[in-house]
Amino acid sequence: MWSLPASYLASLRVILRGRQVAFLTVNVVANMITLVRSYVTMQALDHRSLGIITVMQTLTMLVSLAHLGLLNGGYRLLCSADDAQARRINDTAYGFFIVLTIVTMAAGGVAGNGFAEIATWVVLMGIGAGLLMLVRNWMNNQMIAEQRLDLLNRVTIWSAILSLLPLVAVRSAPLEACILSISIQPAIFILVVLTKAPSLRPRRLSFDVSLLRTIFGTGFLIFLSGMMLQLSGQMERWYVTRYLGLEALGHLYLALLAVNLFAVVPNALQWLHLPRIIQGWDTGEGAVITERMRLLFLSNAGYCLATLMAVLLLVRPVIERWLPAYTGDLLYVYLILPGLILYTLFSAPAVIFSVLIRYRLYYAAFGAGTLATGLAFAATPLFGVRLGLVEVMVLKSATYTLTGAILLAGFWALSRKFPAFRFGLASSAAREE
Repeated sequence: MWSLPASYLASLRVILRGRQVAFLTVNVVANMITLVRSYVTMQALDHRSLGIITVMQTLTMLVSLAHLGLLNGGYRLLCSADDAQARRINDTAYGFFIVLTIVTMAAGGVAGNGFAEIATWVVLMGIGAGLLMLVRNWMNNQMIAEQRLDLLNRVTIWSAILSLLPLVAVRSAPLEACILSISIQPAIFILVVLTKAPSLRPRRLSFDVSLLRTIFGTGFLIFLSGMMLQLSGQMERWYVTRYLGLEALGHLYLALLAVNLFAVVPNALQWLHLPRIIQGWDTGEGAVITERMRLLFLSNAGYCLATLMAVLLLVRPVIERWLPAYTGDLLYVYLILPGLILYTLFSAPAVIFSVLIRYRLYYAAFGAGTLATGLAFAATPLFGVRLGLVEVMVLKSATYTLTGAILLAGFWALSRKFPAFRFGLASSAAREE
């Protein structure tokens, strides 16, 4: 009878243990709660209102890019900082957040008048949610860097659960209730962490220019690469809004939701393994680096396989039963899934760029995907061609694949120079046997 290799089972036992399995489980449960909120949203709103929600979330995503690498560089420095350094980094981060809040809210008040079909309050809510998400992500990074996973697990679950409270008003004010439910989750997370973890509070608001220069120097290039990935999504959403309309954008709600939910577990896996890989590199523990790289890849591969099977076997019956009006929108999920899976598999080993702070390879990969997206969207109006939703999703899947392939090639080239990052599917112990 066919069975999994013993080395793979041993790897699963390492991945699924103690606080690590609790952390992954909490992220999955939080995903399920997000699905509940999305289900209520899709039941309560028509496709045009879903388009408005998507614009609001797009603005949130846009604002979340305004940290200029502080989240990336700060997290990388926190992974090897002592207590005094961590406090300096934290104080400087909050000083930057204050300045960013003043600038973005002022810009949002002006920009809100430029959205003819969308109320100014929706624009401001999107911007406000983006600012809260930045602080929430910073706190998330702090707790992961310090391995305070128990606190992080509790706060993640409770903020997700409590964010459902505004939905009690969904019958009387459906759009307002759904937007508030999305916006309130990071606010609850922040309030609970500030209450329960005094050490994570800023001691004073600082704007240490020299420290900011170090943080941005460490994190800007990886931020730039991530911004390019997000920029592709921004171009896609604004193209659909401009040429196909808000209702068409609403038809992509299910596919965009699937992308966001899918990314949660791979991101959590990277957060779990990256600090240990960095520590292994700093201390010269090559065996630790190799094993962690292997575990990261195998856990992503198992997740991708499980997701693929679930989508192929379970999603359509569930949608037909509970959200029949959105059955036609499943096509866009199917179109984007191949590129999303290949990107996730190919990009897992690319953590080598973060460990070695060789972010230019990220820049090349994400830049290629963004350039391909931009050229496609720019060229079609020039030739009198208008892409439909099917073509937009095929393009998105193709750019995911292109980006992932370049990341994989970059890993292969860099790992020849730094062999500790090479890994096989079997553990070193299994290979010796």
